[in-house]
Amino acid sequence: MGGITENGRDLAEKYSSCAYQLLAHCPKLYPASTGIAPTTVAGHASADTWGNYVDILPAATIDADTSQTHFFIEELDIFGLTNNSRLYFEFQYNSVTVGRGHLYSQGTGTNSRRGGSFNTIAIKKVTGQALKMRIMSDQAGESVDVGPLHWCEGVP
Repeated sequence: MGGITENGRDLAEKYSSCAYQLLAHCPKLYPASTGIAPTTVAGHASADTWGNYVDILPAATIDADTSQTHFFIEELDIFGLTNNSRLYFEFQYNSVTVGRGHLYSQGTGTNSRRGGSFNTIAIKKVTGQALKMRIMSDQAGESVDVGPLHWCEGVP
């Protein structure tokens, strides 16, 4: 690669994330089997304040195939959202923010709506690093469960 950069990142790398799904043919699923409890990501005790980062994709899973040098998160399940709440989420890998999004719940039941487009950037693998997630809600102490993640890996 090489050429035009934006914030120190090569644009060809930034915009090639869609190619990873083609290389992998199908996104991978983590956890790969059913019956595994979702990962709980707790919010802060105060509303409108970021909670702590929680590992949602372990380093061992990301590092398993060393022939693949990059990965990205295509989609994930977030459930347990409090009624009438607004939830922001952020992803970090190797101490760098690699994705953001938000959800809001209208009323009760299953009326959750995605607040905006979500996709992480293509991330260069760093051995021993897990993908982390934190949340912020307008509801004090809100926690959510993160279920299966669909993720892809490849070589640009």
